[in-house]
Amino acid sequence: MYDLVQTIAAFYPSGTSRDRHRAAAARFRIPYWDWAAMAPSGQSVFPLSIGGNSWIDVDGPNGRQRIANPLYSYTFKPLNATAFLHGPVS
Repeated sequence: MYDLVQTIAAFYPSGTSRDRHRAAAARFRIPYWDWAAMAPSGQSVFPLSIGGNSWIDVDGPNGRQRIANPLYSYTFKPLNATAFLHGPVS
């Protein structure tokens, strides 16, 4: 995943924008949350980046775009239902 972030940063137009994104990519780390912690009353155990919204706005080399939040849910394409021993988790 680290290599992919570096590749995406290189797609930005040359100059200040690319330099800024390459510097940010060099600091990239995988997000972490304590899955075993008890959530405060009325709140989710998941951080907002995962359970907050099914859509997110991202800034990319082609400008701001609204995309499906890949941390919220995922649809296998193509779905081979016979590859799963158990039904979907909800």
